[in-house]
Amino acid sequence: YGKSKELFGAYWKKVESGELLYMPVIYIGRRGNPLDGGTLSGYLDAEPRKFSMYELCFDSPSRVHESVAALKSAPGAPRLWVNTLWDSISAKHSDRAALLDPDANWGWWLDKGATMIQSDYVAELIVYLTAKGRRDF
Repeated sequence: YGKSKELFGAYWKKVESGELLYMPVIYIGRRGNPLDGGTLSGYLDAEPRKFSMYELCFDSPSRVHESVAALKSAPGAPRLWVNTLWDSISAKHSDRAALLDPDANWGWWLDKGATMIQSDYVAELIVYLTAKGRRDF
């Protein structure tokens, strides 16, 4: 939050008022992440402004459950954006793996509570979501 406020300068007032949409991207389990060794729950509690969505990036599946639970219990029920472009940010449940086994990868994220999936394989993801009846998740 502090780093973003510093980077966006004068525009940050529009973020704080809700005039501009802003989605924090939080790397969990990676050195130098904004949690500074804390938990997502602690970060959400300390953040002065609550946002409607967060992109959470995970280097492994070990902290996914804890972090998603914290996000689901946050005020305003923010949406969870996951990026499945690479293993290093998708808890090893990436697009490439999803092309071979969509249930074990994109489906895994749906089961975890993802409400938005960023993918380089949009057509394939849409086919998968439609087949699962989850196109409008």
